[in-house]
Parts: sequence; C-alpha cells; structure tokens
Amino acid sequence: MNEDLSAFFGDLSVTASVVVGTSTSSAQVYFDSPSMMALGGLAVMDAPSVVARHSAGLVRGAGLTIGTDSFTVRVVERIDDGLLVRATLEAA
Repeated sequence: MNEDLSAFFGDLSVTASVVVGTSTSSAQVYFDSPSMMALGGLAVMDAPSVVARHSAGLVRGAGLTIGTDSFTVRVVERIDDGLLVRATLEAA
C-alpha cells in the first residue's frame, strides 16, 4: 500500500530522531507523555508512547529523541492496517 499519510501528521505532530544501530533518521510522530491515575487507592502510571508511520523504522531497542528527551523503544504494535504503529517507550 502506498497511501499518503501526511494529512495525519500535521500541526500536532513533533519531529523525532530515530536511531537504529548506526543509522539515524527523523520522523513525524504523535507523542503521548505518561499520565498518572488513581485506581483503587493506588497510583498507576502508563508509559510514554508515540504513533508513527510504519516506514519510520521503529523497532524494539531503537533510540528515539524528542526535543531534549531520550527514549528506548520497548514494544512496537501495528495499528489497524499496519501503515501506522504505536511504540511504547522507556526513558533512556
């Protein structure tokens, strides 16, 4: 499939630097910062994540930098038809 996804990555997306091995590239992503919520008297915090094009090359163990914050990709999941992915991150 060669669907043009540029309309999905407009004003609200940010540029991330993606490092896989010795290769560095940039990609437009939607960044979801972690949030904390109370469940049954406990504080639960979810992990930061990004949504990106599959072609961004996000893989487990890749480095990702958004602004001055650095992360490591933990998990990559395809969304719907696989043209988009959600990557769960951890602080590097």
